[in-house]
Amino acid sequence: MNRKILVAVLILVVLAVAVYGSSHFTSNLNKSSGGAIMSGTMTLTSKLFKDGEFIPSAYTCDGEGAPVTLEVADVPSNAKSLALIVNDPDAPNGNFVHWTVWNMAARTREIVGDLLPENSVEGKNSAGSLGWTSPCPPSGMHHYHFTLYALDTVLALPDESTDADLHKAMDSHVIDSSVLIGLYQKNSQ
Repeated sequence: MNRKILVAVLILVVLAVAVYGSSHFTSNLNKSSGGAIMSGTMTLTSKLFKDGEFIPSAYTCDGEGAPVTLEVADVPSNAKSLALIVNDPDAPNGNFVHWTVWNMAARTREIVGDLLPENSVEGKNSAGSLGWTSPCPPSGMHHYHFTLYALDTVLALPDESTDADLHKAMDSHVIDSSVLIGLYQKNSQ
């Protein structure tokens, strides 16, 4: 093969791989687990702890165990409602859901402990009760994922629904999401 043709083919192959690889990587970053396109602008934070830091023990079973206060920002303008799932993937059985809340108004900017926004619905946690169950890991360091979802709809789910029911109802309706991770190790603080 002529050297110029070979060089041209190699350049085309490198460009094709670069273009495909780049767009493939970007599209995967912008998809939720349900395949919805994410804008990635919404944020979920807390004044009590920063992402990747310890949750104060007052908000766990070593303290009063009240739900933490969360701040919401940059919700997409086309969102109709918000949903929140708090889970511990480090639990002995692989995942423990501490809290599910849905149908929070899209204009919600703060989730204050037990004072949920009007019309919010709480579902069953892994302890089998409605509402919040505070972090109380049996041993070791655990990572608590506070995941907020902006939805293009209001969900018709009864309050006895589980996180699996919520995930199913949200399928194809997630337009953005944000995750805040808090750490806790029992009696560590």
